[in-house]
Amino acid sequence: MGDAEAFLAEVRALEPRDPKAAMRQLERGSAAFREAFGVEGVLHGEFRAMVSGLRRRLDPRRPDASGLTVQAISWESFTNLGSLVAAAGQGDTDVLYLAPSDRRRDASPLTQVDAVHEFADPKVVMVVVGDGPPMLFRRSFLQSATSSVNPRTDIADAGQDLLDLAERSGYTARWLR
Repeated sequence: MGDAEAFLAEVRALEPRDPKAAMRQLERGSAAFREAFGVEGVLHGEFRAMVSGLRRRLDPRRPDASGLTVQAISWESFTNLGSLVAAAGQGDTDVLYLAPSDRRRDASPLTQVDAVHEFADPKVVMVVVGDGPPMLFRRSFLQSATSSVNPRTDIADAGQDLLDLAERSGYTARWLR
């Protein structure tokens, strides 16, 4: 953990005098500390607060998403859409982050922060990073999906079904690269 904490201290030192340089440093180095700074990482909250603060300094019109809570769960732990919706009903976080079990396919910590930030817009209910998992869902959207989608839909096809539901319901899905 020492290296990750030293990295944060280095960025913190840059932040007051040069927020753009601090952001570049985060972009270069965050992947090196994926396990510490990812949604499930021990320093994620601190990392997320730092990134959010820097982003707001660079763009003061950016809405605040710091109050959102996130839970990461393995995408492969579900067999069908019904089991995913049932899991959504059991927690109290705002956003479910469906991460691949192979952590090498996971989004970088900075991308995870940006994906969570998309939910500051109340119309956004689904964020897809890259071309497949990981996906993030607003928990309330998943809970409301029970009456509109086939619960037996295979989990591999669930993303498309949920995307279709979001669009039919007037909500928004976003893609991050």
